[in-house]
Amino acid sequence: MSHLSAVSSFPRKEKRARRKQLHSNVYTTHFYFAAQQHPASSLARDRSGISISPTMNPPPSTTAKPSTSPPPLQSKPPNPLLPTHHQPTPEPSPPPPPDGGLRAWTQVLMAHLVLINSWGYLTSYGLFQSHYATTLAASPSAISWIGSVQIFLVYLIGTFSGRALDAGYFRAVLATGSLLQVLAVFMTSIATTRYWQLFLAQGVCKGVGDGLVFCPTISLVATYFSRNRVLAMAGAASGAATGGIVFPVIAQQLLDRIGFAWTVRTMAFVILFNAVVVLCIARVRLPPRRTGPLVEWSAFKELPYTLFCMGMFLNLWAVYFAYFYVSPLTQPIP
Repeated sequence: MSHLSAVSSFPRKEKRARRKQLHSNVYTTHFYFAAQQHPASSLARDRSGISISPTMNPPPSTTAKPSTSPPPLQSKPPNPLLPTHHQPTPEPSPPPPPDGGLRAWTQVLMAHLVLINSWGYLTSYGLFQSHYATTLAASPSAISWIGSVQIFLVYLIGTFSGRALDAGYFRAVLATGSLLQVLAVFMTSIATTRYWQLFLAQGVCKGVGDGLVFCPTISLVATYFSRNRVLAMAGAASGAATGGIVFPVIAQQLLDRIGFAWTVRTMAFVILFNAVVVLCIARVRLPPRRTGPLVEWSAFKELPYTLFCMGMFLNLWAVYFAYFYVSPLTQPIP
């Protein structure tokens, strides 16, 4: 009898053990998902005392519980039609200057003609000073303001126009300055009796045009030479002396024959011819550099450069007295 009761009670014990195991699995699964949602909390424990780590795989369960986490995002393949952005590649270093050759020395000739049109005409202001003193109802000091403003604008505009070469606007600035130079001299030939007209034409317009062409041209010549740079710069700067000879000779030979108006127009045609040649042969060697300040103010942090600028400022105070007033001294005393 006892044997039969033991046999009959065996399935009951097996059912109780399976039910207990099923409850244990349910509670273990519950604590696992709770640990996944709150990973900073302490380790979850089930009813049987087993600790469950958040990184631990869930135990096998007979009932599947739906996951509450969103499905992972799947990356889309790149569209070949859309532009791709790459990191900017560093610009290659420019080649060394040729330091000679036909093209390099042609730029020296170009700069020589530019200085004839700018500083050559400007240093000839002494002949205009003596002529205006006899034709205008103005003092010699007021007349000298025309040439003084012209010189001032050359250096002022040149402070900013030199950046045009680096930025890639050399030809545009050169063409604009040359046009203003020709226009100013032709307007000077028309404004022969009014002081304010001569001041605007010869002082302001010519000064702005000279400032636009002077500094970029000198900087361009320097990019073609290294060892022979001094010789090239001297050849370009001598254009001021050439113009200082050409324009006074034109005035000396033509002023008494054809009058002041056509004498100045002859000078304007000379400037026009030089400007056409300059625009035809000017060539930029280096690629443009778009970034950079308009004025390199940090250069004044170097003491030698600052002292040099101060010395040149004081030097140029007294340079142009002779250019303006030497012509009246050459006239015979009545």
